[in-house]
Amino acid sequence: MNSLPLIRTEYRNTSTGTVRTGDTAHGESLTDVESYLLPLAQMQASGFYTWGVLDGLTVGAVTGQAGLTISPGLALDQTGHIIALADGGSAVLDPAPDLTQTQNITVVLVPGTGVTLSTAGQSGACLLTLTWLEVVRDSDAGSAPVFLHAPWLRLAAAAGFQDDGSQVILAQVTLDDNGLVIALTAAGPAGAPAAPGRHGPSAQAAGVTFSSAGLTTTAAGLSVGGATAGQLTASDASTLRLAVSDPAGVLELAAGQGPGSGVNVSADRLSVQAASDAQDSRGIQLDATTSTVTAGTLQLGAQSGVSLGTGPAAGTAAVTADRLTVRAGDGTDRISLDGSTSTVSAAAVQFGGAVTVTAGAAGVLALSASAGPAQLGVGTLTPRSALGIRGTSSSEELISFEDAGGVTRWHLNQNAGGQPGLNFAETGVADGRLFLQPHGNVGIGTTTPAFTLDVHGTVCAQQFCNPSDLRLKSDVTPLSDVLGRLAGIRAVRYRPARALDAGQRQIGVLAQEVQEAFPELVLETEPDGWKAVDYAGLSGVLLGAVHELLAASTALAGRLTELEQQMAAGPSAGPGSRP
Repeated sequence: MNSLPLIRTEYRNTSTGTVRTGDTAHGESLTDVESYLLPLAQMQASGFYTWGVLDGLTVGAVTGQAGLTISPGLALDQTGHIIALADGGSAVLDPAPDLTQTQNITVVLVPGTGVTLSTAGQSGACLLTLTWLEVVRDSDAGSAPVFLHAPWLRLAAAAGFQDDGSQVILAQVTLDDNGLVIALTAAGPAGAPAAPGRHGPSAQAAGVTFSSAGLTTTAAGLSVGGATAGQLTASDASTLRLAVSDPAGVLELAAGQGPGSGVNVSADRLSVQAASDAQDSRGIQLDATTSTVTAGTLQLGAQSGVSLGTGPAAGTAAVTADRLTVRAGDGTDRISLDGSTSTVSAAAVQFGGAVTVTAGAAGVLALSASAGPAQLGVGTLTPRSALGIRGTSSSEELISFEDAGGVTRWHLNQNAGGQPGLNFAETGVADGRLFLQPHGNVGIGTTTPAFTLDVHGTVCAQQFCNPSDLRLKSDVTPLSDVLGRLAGIRAVRYRPARALDAGQRQIGVLAQEVQEAFPELVLETEPDGWKAVDYAGLSGVLLGAVHELLAASTALAGRLTELEQQMAAGPSAGPGSRP
């Protein structure tokens, strides 16, 4: 069955976490029972068990007589309803009750010997079915009415029967025109519905019992019930035992008939022991952990006379050799297994008929494919290129580099500390020796580069250059009042505050002061928001300051020349003249 929604009452005060006081209301009880407990029980039953007969419900009849006797028992319909025909309980035998109302339906008491269902008025092949039903009755205490579980037993014509899973088929009975029993079977003829309940397992204290339908002839007549075919039990805390009840029975594992069908057994060890060998001295063992088959003798072919057995001494084989060779028809050795060196020698090894591994020159291993380019996947079956590597662990490790002593010195991963990117790390020392972010930023000494190239440390080069061609620029205007704005920027000596950069004292400027005067020279890093100064651009500012100083110096020089000329002219300059 499909899953059902579950709703139950919240009895705690969500604000205080305490249980609400007062009696439970009818509406709350209705929600808890009808919307939670009952659908939960349905889902549990249908999920844990195969629907059908779980226990009892044996059907009896006497040939040539009317009526069927059904013993108490338990069944489960396809929707998960448990149907209990209980000793001392109730049942509905009316062949056509009015199910639109539940108060006026007649019920009968179920005795321990079983309830008898009339076959009068019926003929031909009929199916005996059991259906879950509840009827309403007054409470003995005189309070609210109660629901009485009363399973509905009836006979339905086998022809045209619609099996929707709400009815559990107990048996098929064939009746003559007077309603007398002619035959009783667990399942109908070809084309007629079977009784699936006669094949369902039931959980019991000792394990799981597998039942099959069975027809028994007794002194009293015919009986259809469940016959135990086998049982799955726990013989101790670590062993499950599946046994066939019949001493001459057969345990069969049947696979499908289509291509690729088969039976898979997942276990470290599989043993086959002769039933008569209580000491397990002649068994066969398949050990998956060591890929070995252990047996007294392995015979190849029923009539070949070729077998492989143990030698005269413990731990020896009948065939003893340091080397096993597979030769071609021309006598050339093709494959060699050398036991003394534990090596397999072959010119090439082919996998799946499509990929071949070949030994080339000394120290060279070649991978080729019969169709298209060869691709090698490490950790993946779908490489996108000649070599595809799928990362492992949370940091998605890709490649490690070891020294001659086998110690990993460097490694490459692509998710260092949760930072997506290609990370070239010095093992046990630091990540981010070289780091490439998905969007193209490159970090040296950092896994969070904020710029196209972000170096945490000292950069030294013989020459740096910045493209500055006039053709690469637009809206070019000269700087003004450079000296005045530079006056607000201090040249300072400082020691870096971050431990990563701590070292000798350095000389520079403060980004906040530069930003006040020349905001174009200050950048903010992501995601920490640190301010950075474009020292290369600052050279343009200094050049502008030089020009302003040069202009001021030129003006002062001109004024000085003029004064010198006036002083050289002496009094002739006229009374009252002044420089």
